[in-house]
Amino acid sequence: MTKDLPKVTFGITNCNRLYYLQSCLESLLYCTEDYPNKEIIIIDNASIEKGTDEYLKEKESQGHTVVRQLERDPANEFAKSLNIVANAATGDFVCPLQGDMQFILKSQWLQKYVEYYQKHIKNIGCMLFDAQRNVTNQSHSPYGAFKGQEFHNNDYNFVLDLKRNPINGAADTMYSKEVLNMIAPWNEQNDKHEGGGDSETKMLNKVQDLIKQNNLFDDIYIKQK
Repeated sequence: MTKDLPKVTFGITNCNRLYYLQSCLESLLYCTEDYPNKEIIIIDNASIEKGTDEYLKEKESQGHTVVRQLERDPANEFAKSLNIVANAATGDFVCPLQGDMQFILKSQWLQKYVEYYQKHIKNIGCMLFDAQRNVTNQSHSPYGAFKGQEFHNNDYNFVLDLKRNPINGAADTMYSKEVLNMIAPWNEQNDKHEGGGDSETKMLNKVQDLIKQNNLFDDIYIKQK
């Protein structure tokens, strides 16, 4: 029953991209109407774009959480936003999003994500919201795309990708709260947003160290060999 569904937190980062924020959030709300147990956190990084404040106030009036950063810090503001989501989230699963993402799939997709994550929670670092082509899935999966019950959940399919880090260091992904607590916080002392000396690269290195130190996901990699 829907009342028994685990809580899912979505955190959306925005900065002077009102159109993208609206497209992301409104499509998310529309495509998750059948999953009521969720919370929305919007982090706005000192936007000055016309209409943004009105839209944020509208979302607050609907019960969503809005966090307003008063100053820009381009090299670190996305990392700060991720940390705000990690600290504020009350969900069992947490999904940080970049504001330019758009959702198009309905029909219980979020419930399928949660069900699958719960079933394999000890073997999943995160689950991406990323529609890849079949040829990419086949080349990244040791078992072939969409083959085997371990990737199949009723009529919804998932692919194990061992060519990526098991825990993504950025956004547009679903973490369990346990995984998020393990990897957070993101580094907020960065030279730039991306391209080296950035929070995502530092997080990827941090994740690799955590995997080695704690023997995480060993059974997956042993199965691969």
